[in-house]
Amino acid sequence: FKDLSQTDTVPELHFSSESATETQHLASASLAISYIDVRNYIQTELDEAYNYSQSQAQAFIADLAKRYPDVPTGFYAAYKAILSGSAEDYREALATIPAYSKVWDFPQIELGDFLYSTIEESPDTTYAQLYLNAVDAHSEYIAEFFAKNESDIEKASFVEWKGWAYKELGDLSSLKKERDYFIEAFSHVPDAKEYLDDLSPPKLKVGDYAPEFVVKDMESDEKEWSNDSFDGQYVLVDFWATWCAPCLKEIPVLQKVYDKYSDKGFEILSLSADESEADIEQFRVEHFAMPWKHHFMDGSKNEVTESFNIQGYPTAFLIGPDGKVVATGAATKGAGLEKALSLAFGE
Repeated sequence: FKDLSQTDTVPELHFSSESATETQHLASASLAISYIDVRNYIQTELDEAYNYSQSQAQAFIADLAKRYPDVPTGFYAAYKAILSGSAEDYREALATIPAYSKVWDFPQIELGDFLYSTIEESPDTTYAQLYLNAVDAHSEYIAEFFAKNESDIEKASFVEWKGWAYKELGDLSSLKKERDYFIEAFSHVPDAKEYLDDLSPPKLKVGDYAPEFVVKDMESDEKEWSNDSFDGQYVLVDFWATWCAPCLKEIPVLQKVYDKYSDKGFEILSLSADESEADIEQFRVEHFAMPWKHHFMDGSKNEVTESFNIQGYPTAFLIGPDGKVVATGAATKGAGLEKALSLAFGE
């Protein structure tokens, strides 16, 4: 498979299912293959070519669907969306996948993530509010999802996504309602503690002094960045990763505000939770240069993430010249960040 190019057709696959109770075989006299096998093949492609164009993704999925049609409804639409990253394809997938479908149990297919991926940037609205707007627009689908889908893990994940939006917007009352509902309905799911951490109110608030930190510059082990490095400046401390789709949506805005304010006393320090420095370097060469300061955290849990109480990505804090937090949540992303910096610099 690794030798295939994006324009090659899918080879004839001759897998056999390990468990007839877990997979359904395609009807073919000469081919024993399950949709789980097709899924695994597509996931191999995801690992190898996450940046398919929409047309390449469509051609790849169409070829698979023609060869192996006997899969759950919405199966191919879901992976086509993941491969292309297109908001249009995500909307098509949501319109195609039944709310009760077991497709929602598959890796990388989450209702909350798919809803988020349908939204498109608006100059006056934060991503968190756009996400809640998408939730409202799909309220009937979501109600059916909770009534008929058997996966409590998927439901718990959706509650976490709503909690993220409320936390971003500073709506702590709605956040508490989601947390209380999670405790009542989903405390039994695996990793419940991690979900509850994500649904907890932020510990670092506007007006608090930023935690003390010292991190190495990614491009030079001899150079370090700390609170003192940004004394007298506004600095956005940005926790992100190349595998985080919401993080990538923020980069054009980061580039825009950096270009506008970097010579006026504004800096960005991006701290990456990627698996390797090579992932970041490749991304910056192929996609966005991100010409500001960087640190590779070598894992998502470490001293700096603990001191800033990082529960998910992206998370950012705008710190003022006096070392105090000026903005958090939605005010550090998209239009919110532009507004916060405009106010900070007296525009």
